[in-house]
This record gives sequence, C-alpha cells and structure tokens, in this order.
Amino acid sequence: MRQRLTSTDVSIEELLSGKYVFTIPAYQRDYTWTREEAVQLVDDLAAVIEDVERDGAQTPYFLGTMLFVETPEEGKSAGAPDMVEVVDGQQRLITLAILFSVIRDLATSEVEAKKIDRMVSRIVGKGDHVGHHLRLRVADEEYFRSAIQMFGSTRRGQAVELIGDSIARRNIEDVRRAIRSKLQREFSVAARRELTSFLCGHARVLIVSSNDFDYAYQIFLTINDRGKRLSVEDIFRGEILGPLDREQRRRYEAIIDEIEKYREEAEPTRTKGKTFFSHLAAIDGWPRRGIIEGLKKAVEKRGGPRRFVTEVFAPMAESYLQIRGGEGAVLPAPSTQRWLMALRWLELHGDDDWVPVAMVGLTRFADDVRRLDEFLRQLDRFAHALMMLGCGREARRKHYAPILKQMIDVAELPAPETLFAMTAGNQKTILRNLATRMHIIDAPTAKLVLIRADQVLSGRPLESYRSVVERDRRDVERFTIEHVCPKGDEVAEAYWINLFPRKPARQRVAQCIGNLVLITEMQNRRGSQKSFQEKKKLFFSEETPSPFMLTEMLRAEEDWDGIAITRRYNLIMGAVKQMWMLNGAVPPCPAMGNVPAPAKQPEETSPAA
Repeated sequence: MRQRLTSTDVSIEELLSGKYVFTIPAYQRDYTWTREEAVQLVDDLAAVIEDVERDGAQTPYFLGTMLFVETPEEGKSAGAPDMVEVVDGQQRLITLAILFSVIRDLATSEVEAKKIDRMVSRIVGKGDHVGHHLRLRVADEEYFRSAIQMFGSTRRGQAVELIGDSIARRNIEDVRRAIRSKLQREFSVAARRELTSFLCGHARVLIVSSNDFDYAYQIFLTINDRGKRLSVEDIFRGEILGPLDREQRRRYEAIIDEIEKYREEAEPTRTKGKTFFSHLAAIDGWPRRGIIEGLKKAVEKRGGPRRFVTEVFAPMAESYLQIRGGEGAVLPAPSTQRWLMALRWLELHGDDDWVPVAMVGLTRFADDVRRLDEFLRQLDRFAHALMMLGCGREARRKHYAPILKQMIDVAELPAPETLFAMTAGNQKTILRNLATRMHIIDAPTAKLVLIRADQVLSGRPLESYRSVVERDRRDVERFTIEHVCPKGDEVAEAYWINLFPRKPARQRVAQCIGNLVLITEMQNRRGSQKSFQEKKKLFFSEETPSPFMLTEMLRAEEDWDGIAITRRYNLIMGAVKQMWMLNGAVPPCPAMGNVPAPAKQPEETSPAA
C-alpha cells in the first residue's frame, strides 16, 4: 500500500459537520484534561472574542494540529463519513464535545439547541437515527454517550458508581461541572451564543491524516518534539534591546535575566502564571493575542526603543522584580514587603491577575510609603475577595481592567478603599462562601485563608509563615487541608456517625471552615476517615508543636463535636472579618445543630413581703 499524507485547514464547524467519525483507539492514553485546562480554553476564547470586538482582529484562533489514521471501510457508500482513528487530538476533541453539549443544554431555544446538537451528533442512514461523531474507547464509550452526548445529559451529574475508578470518567465529569458552572456564572445567553458562533466559524485546526499508522506515528513524534521554544524575552532582547548602546543593553539585559530567573512553576491545580510581558501588555493596552506585534507597536508609538525602555519597560520591570522578590530589585520599606509577600503567596497558587495593578501602584506611589501600603492593603483584600467569590481568570480580569485603566488615565486617584470598593452583596457572599463552601470553590485559596487567619490570631509576624507556605509542592511535608470530620459520602467510622448521624448535616459540617485544619500531605494521606482520637495521634507528637496555632488548638480537644467546631469556626470567621474588613453577619455554624441546648435555669421567685 502506498503511504499517503494529506493536510487540511478546517473550522471547528467543518471538523464536526459529519465528514468524520472519530474513534479513540485502545492504545490511546486516558482523557487527562482537568477543569483547569478546560476553563482556560473558555477564557482564551472569551479573550480572543473581546480582542476581535475591540481591535477588529481577523486572525483565526488556532487550536493546533490533529493527526488521524484513516480506517478503510469495505463497501463504503458515496458521501458516507470517513472513519478515522485519533492519533493526536483526543483531549481537544473530547473537550469540544463537552463544551458544545453544555452549551446545547443551556440553550433557551429548542431550535438553537438542536442546531448545536448537530455539532455533537449526526444523522446516519435513513430516518431520524442519531449517531455520534466521537466514539471513545470501549470502556468509556457508553458513559460518554449517556453523560455528555445525549440531549439534556449535561444538566445533571453522574452517579459515583457509574464513574467508578476510571480516570477518564472522573475527568470528564469534572470538566463538565467546571464548564457548566463557568458558562452559567460568567456568560449571558447572548455571550454564550457569541462564543458558539466564534468557535464554529473562527476557531480552526489543521487536520493531518494518513492511510498508514506507522507513518502517522512518525509524524506524531515529530510534531510533539518541537525543541525549546523561542521565548518572548529572547525576541525582546533581539528586536528591542539590540539598537541600544552598550551601557543601556547591559542594564536592561540584567533586568530580563532576573525576570527569567524568578519565573515560578504554578500549582498542579492552576494554570501557569503569566510572564512579565503579559502584564506589560495589560498595562500598556496591547491585544492579549499577538504580544510581539503589540510590543513592536508600543515601541513605535513612543518614538523608538530608547524612550520605550526608559518610560515603560524599566520602571515596570523594577516594580515587577519587587513583587517577585527578585535579586537586584530595590527593596521597598519593610511594611511594603509584608503586603507584597502576602500577595505573592496568592501568585504561588496561580492567581497573578492582580500583578499589573500592583506594578502600576508601586510606580505611582514609590515616594509615599504610607499611601503605597494602604494601596497594597486594599489590593490584598480585593484580590483575595475575588478568589473567595469564586471568580475565574476571565471574571477577575474584568474586575481589574477598569481599576487599571483608572490608575493609568486619572491624575488624582480616589482613596484605595474607593478604588477597590466591594458591594455589600459581594461581602455577604464572601462570608457565606468562607463559612461553608470555600474548600469546594477553591481549595488553595481556602488554605491561604486559614494561614492568614492563623497569623491574625497568633499575632506572629507574617514572615514567620514563609517557610511553610513556600515549600516545594512535591514535598510530603508541605501543608494541605484536612477535613477533621470526613467529607466523603460514606463514613465507615462509627465515631463520626454517632456525633453526626444525619449524612446531609454531616457533609455540611465537614465543609465548614471550622472543620478544616492545616496538616502535612503525609498526615493527610494517613488520616482518611479515622476517629478524632486516632487523627490526633497522627497530627501531634509530644516534642514538635504544629507551626499553626489553629492546628495546635485541636490538641486540647477531647471530642470533635458541635461545640468544638463552632468555637473554632467563630474564631476563624472573626479573624477573617477583621483582617479583610468585611461587613455583614457571619452565617451560623452548621455544627450548631449538634450543640446541646443549655439547661433551663429555674425562675427566681420574689421574696415574700
């Protein structure tokens, strides 16, 4: 058989039009995309749509190359779809199917829903028989059909027993939940329609197909062995710093080296952080796609590289190094360093959307420590508030964008509490989320909340927590969150059933902030659903106290009942309200229902006359 290779550039609508039936062969790995990659895809699409609306950009959004092996069908009729095995592109195809299925099931019009459903299904044969373009491996095919592809299926979650221990099914369900939640929370009906239209018509893939598996696999290895990419910093050095004199080049190359050195790896549950140039793009108003082109235009706008470096690059690079704590940065006042450290911990978990605002603030208030510290204190409050509200990356960006514009355009800024104002409704939602849902909404932020509350209650300097917060994420002695009362659907340990016999009430207690404790990864693995007394033996040794006051407090508790949880809940919620200046009533602790009512005292009688 002669080896054949073809390539075609197609839109997503063409890809899913029914020309192909995609099968995932048994040798393929599991579906490994998580909620983070899926949400990032939606955020990227929303960002591109905004760039198109603002700048009229016409460049298609490229979703990469997909590699197929054609599978010949004997007696295939004219016009029948091509059967292909997916060698490269499984993750994107499955995620697109989930995305379109969720949009379909959120549609307000039946006509619209059926039109979108054709992106997931196709008519095969005669009559109304519906088949699906995408067929997963045998073990997951039926699950994917019933959980995602069938009309209306994404409106509900799947039972735990159906998901089982399958990695692919678990990830499919997590991605479905994440996409549905995001589209409901952050996209109006009109915005979802716009997203669908853009994805169908302006997002494209390059299809490469072969009739020979060995040949296709060689291509796969070549595609996925791209070598080291040319970084934005390399291009900047060549195109922008090149024309400068020797002294200027020496100075600014050192700053670029510091920026490269202090890039940090993101949490496994978060997207990788932006580069300095991404933040500079936000500050200087470049489109978020095509940063290199934006950089060139910014240089031209200021009359050449010398003025650009002096007026824009150098001051922003200095403030960026202060934020990252890099060598060579001019250290700000100790009080300013404290606020930058607190914000940097948020960046360690992947939330760096506040960085451009901080960069401009450090530049504007460089000569006024008091104003700078108050600015950073309010930014710290606002940045953590957005995380506690459950805002995704795109929603956070929309909150920061008007603040950043005001800081750049307005000569006399309003007071920081006005600049970073929060509505009473948002503060109420934050308190409610903190009380009972923070670990569900965002586990890394829940950990930071406990650390910051611990600092308030202990009175220790923030610096003393640095070693435990900034531990390498692969260190088994790194601290994580444990639910003291277990959060699982089924609790085997009789101790917890006796304390909290009703499962719904027990699950609410498990997720409340008073029940969360900071322990090491190793302790967490061993704790599982053990009784409180057994957990205490794992948590504490006689010689070594916990570095956290809130954890050490558990040592003195005899039982982890409603009284103990409520006491700790009130302490944490009070500390958080004080620290981030939150107004509103603290919701009652869910464990209050398990607190025995105080004994009724006999009424006093008046003495006889």
